[in-house]
This record gives sequence, structure tokens and C-alpha cells, in this order.
Amino acid sequence: NVDPNVTVTTSGSVNTTIAGNYTITYTAQDSAGNTSTLTRIVVVKPRANVAPTANAGTDQEANELTAVTLNGSGTDTDGTIATYAWTQVSGPTASLTNANQAQASFSAPDVTTNTTLTFKLTVTDDDGATAEDMVSVTVKPVDNTKPVISLLGDTYVELTVGDTYTDAGATATDDVDGELTVPTPGSVD
Repeated sequence: NVDPNVTVTTSGSVNTTIAGNYTITYTAQDSAGNTSTLTRIVVVKPRANVAPTANAGTDQEANELTAVTLNGSGTDTDGTIATYAWTQVSGPTASLTNANQAQASFSAPDVTTNTTLTFKLTVTDDDGATAEDMVSVTVKPVDNTKPVISLLGDTYVELTVGDTYTDAGATATDDVDGELTVPTPGSVD
């Protein structure tokens, strides 16, 4: 016995833009007033978080005792960057200012030779995922000292007219540049 006058109604809806559990209820009723009901649960899951990207900037060179700015950035394709964190990985200790910002800074230490300091930028997105990038800063000594020159041979030479003179030369050293070449004039008439 088939009743051609069965009506089916539904209630509930699914919003695929918002994660959550949704219920759709199906109700069937025949012409005699008999009803049956079934429900369907639809689960809308949140998208998997895409990790952010960190960029600590390009490697730099700086003179000793000068201000250095670390220019970092972070991007998150499915949210926002919640935090920035700069840490020093290697080199003489530098005191970072604004280490919790995209741009941090420090004063380059006093050095006697080219010295590399390495810093790591960690960015965290609004869902807790992290990314890291490194940048190196080569700190160069500043040459503030005059070179030292020393004559080879006597500082006072006495000749008679017509004598031949051959210069004994000189040496020079510098605290940064090391030993320097000093040209000699050769013979003088």
C-alpha cells in the first residue's frame, strides 16, 4: 500500500563559512498523519592553519660603535602576525632594542677585526604557528689611528757634492691595515 501524498519537510541550515556542527532535520508525513523524522549532522571543520613566513632582512655591514637597524617582516596568508621576537645567535653580545617588533636595533660593538653577529627573527601567527629567519651583520673596525712610519738607516745623512745617494727606504704599519708599502725614491742627483 503506497501513499502518493507523502510530504517531506526539512529544517536547519549549514553555514560553510563558519566552523561548527549543524543539524538538518527531515520529517515525512503521509495523508493519514503518520510522521517519521531523521536528522543529519554536518560538521564544518576549520581550515588547517597555514604557517607564517619570516623575513629577517638582508645581511648587512656596519662600522663599529654605530647604530644598526634589523629590518624584519612577517606575512600570514590566512591570518595576522601576532608576535615578533628577535634573538642573537652568535657574535659579541649586543643589547637589542625593540626585540619584540618587526624592526629592532642595537649598537655595533667595538671590534678589532671584522666580526659577524647573527640574529634570528621568529614570527608567530594568530593561530600559534611560527616561522624563523636569520640575518648576519658584519661589524668592521674603524681606523682612527695614524700609521707609524720608521726610516731604514740613519735619520740624518750627510753627502758631499757629486756623491751618489741611494735612499735606504722606510717601513710603515697601521693598527687596522697592517704593514704598508713605502715606495723609495731610488737614486737622487
